[in-house]
Parts: sequence; C-alpha cells; structure tokens
Amino acid sequence: MPVVLQRLPAPEAPAPAPPSPLPGAVVTWTSPGGVTVPLTDPSLGWWVRTIEGLGSAPRSLTIAPRAQGGVRLRHQRLDVRRIILGIVVVGATPAEIDDRWRHIEAAIASTDVDRPGVLTVAYPGRRRHIDAYYESGLDRRAEGAVGYDADAVTLMCPDPLWRADPIVIEWTHEEPVDFFADDYPALSSSAIAGAREVHSPGDVPAMPTTYITGPVTQLTAAIDQGAWHRQYTVTPPSPLGVGETMTITADPIAVIGPGGELWTEAIDWSTGRPWPIPPGRATVTITATGAVPGATQVRMVWAPRYRVP
Repeated sequence: MPVVLQRLPAPEAPAPAPPSPLPGAVVTWTSPGGVTVPLTDPSLGWWVRTIEGLGSAPRSLTIAPRAQGGVRLRHQRLDVRRIILGIVVVGATPAEIDDRWRHIEAAIASTDVDRPGVLTVAYPGRRRHIDAYYESGLDRRAEGAVGYDADAVTLMCPDPLWRADPIVIEWTHEEPVDFFADDYPALSSSAIAGAREVHSPGDVPAMPTTYITGPVTQLTAAIDQGAWHRQYTVTPPSPLGVGETMTITADPIAVIGPGGELWTEAIDWSTGRPWPIPPGRATVTITATGAVPGATQVRMVWAPRYRVP
C-alpha cells in the first residue's frame, strides 16, 4: 500500500531580540516646548542603543601656501556637529510600535528656526547639554514590524560645544564696615564693589550673562587670571530705577534694557568689551555705582563649555 506523506507546517521562527540599550549613559531629549522624553529607559518601550558624533567637533581650516613649500594655518573654526541616535522601539503589535514612534516624533521633530531642542547626556558624576535641531531619520513607520523596529535619527547642533549646568554668582549691596577690620573692604553707601573667585571647570571659555537690577548708574566688570586681564564699563542711557534690570551678554555682545531696548552703545568701548570666563580659576570684580541697600543686585550666570560630553 502506498504511504501518503503529509507536509508538516514549518515551526515559526522566534522574533529576534531587540538590541540592548546604550550602556553607561542616561540620554534625554527636551523639546522646544519643554517636554522631556527619556531615551534610555526601556520601560517606556524605546531606547537609544548607539550614539554617533560625541567626539571633538570637526573644524574648518584656512591655509595659505608657503614660499618654501607646504602651507601655513591662517585660521580655524569649529563646524556644525551632527549626532546620530540609533533608536529602538519595541511593542507587542505593529500598531503599538507605530504609536510609540509617533510619540518620539512629536517631541524630536518639533524643532524650528530659533526653537531648538536640548539633548542631554549624563554619565556618573557629570551631565552635559547641547542645543540641537531635528534633521532626518523619522521618515519610516513600523508597518508590519514584529517585536521591534529601529531607526537612525540625525540631529544638527549649530554650536558644537557641550555645556554643563549653569553657575550663578551674585553681588549685593553691603553696609559700610570698619576700614581697619580684617578681611573686609570699606564700601561706600552708593556702590557695590567686590571681588569673587570663580571657577569654570570647562575645556573652553564660557560666555556669561550678567543681570544688573537697579538702582544703578554705571557698572564696571573686570576679570583677572594671572597676567590676563579684561574689563568693560557700561553706562545706561538713563539710570536704572528700583526693580529695573539691564542684561549684558558676551556672545553675542549686547546690552538689553529693562523693556528689551538694545543699549549696546552704552558700552564704553575704550575700556574694553564684555569678556569670556576662561577655564580654571579667575577673579571677577564688580563695581556698580548708584547702588541702594536692599535693592541693587548684580547676578552673573554662565555654563561651563566642553568639547566632548
């Protein structure tokens, strides 16, 4: 009797396991609207498995030929940084994977002109931030994906340097003290004057923003690091009143009045220009005339900057 052979169904291949999350780092994205999305928390159903572009930023070099051969470096500047995030999204169904991609896209792709997001990369003992714009990579959908889907998302960073959390120092009016007392300067009743040691732990100079709350008629700010000395003087077009705040930025150099007026002409360019804070320790001296006890305040804010996170 002939034997009838039946074709047995092939066993289903198990779904491939998704790639592991990035080890060692905690990565988050903050949208221009202030929504923070964790990118290394597998419990959310997605995570970053790789990051490219965290090294030193590329540079453009300007060279000139030398008469005896070779070239001479004339100038160099940092170029734009591009960071590529390898993102994995998991889900029980293609629809769940697609919904999670949509959630990520809503946060990352919401950048626009003058509205960057912030990528934060944290390691044990340090945390670094960089402004970034979505460039490409969120153009796929997980139609038919089983188990997980992966994509590479490219972010463009116009300033390729990373920054740490801000540092803030303040100067406030102090009452006069005995001129002969140890370790205390004599201060007049109409001025803030004082030196502070500051420490910027970054790799490159930081660009501070200084807020001066009146009453103030003039401000002089100086910084010293060994033989290196810089200072500038700003005299507002009209004295700052109580509660009015003038803002001085070092990059770009600008003076902004209480109502948003551009007061850059208030800088006495013969005395210098708003300066950066170099890496390491330095001494910053602030002198504000026309100060009133309990009202006048000078606050300086800067974020240390780094070549790599």
